[in-house]
Amino acid sequence: MCVQRVGRLFRAIIVLFVISVGSLPAVWARQTATGRIVGTVTDPTGAVIPGVTITVTNVDTMVTYTAVTNEQGAYQAPLLSIGMYTLAADQPGFQRAVTKPEKLEINQSLRVDIRMAVGARTDEMIHQASKPFRIVLETTVMS
Repeated sequence: MCVQRVGRLFRAIIVLFVISVGSLPAVWARQTATGRIVGTVTDPTGAVIPGVTITVTNVDTMVTYTAVTNEQGAYQAPLLSIGMYTLAADQPGFQRAVTKPEKLEINQSLRVDIRMAVGARTDEMIHQASKPFRIVLETTVMS
């Protein structure tokens, strides 16, 4: 009689364990409302640019993530919260490139390739869906 009770208790514990472990993926899925942004940075000739600093900014929260392009000119910003993002690319000898806001969705791998123009840092290229336009930033030195 006692052995039967222990057996039933043991089976009940096993069933609860299986149910608990089976529900963990659903809990983990709810906690990962993220995506990633990837891309390649090139110059006007299409050659890749290594060592470019990429600043990814969430438009709503202003939280930033920084990445650097590798030898193939590729970058990756993983585990970003879903939302609207702009990207800025900075490299000495090139104009700063800034993208228009892009929407990152759950589990999305959003590709944002950036083409940088040769020039001084005081010029900034804004990339739109159709074509880039230039904003010239002026700096004044007070003495």
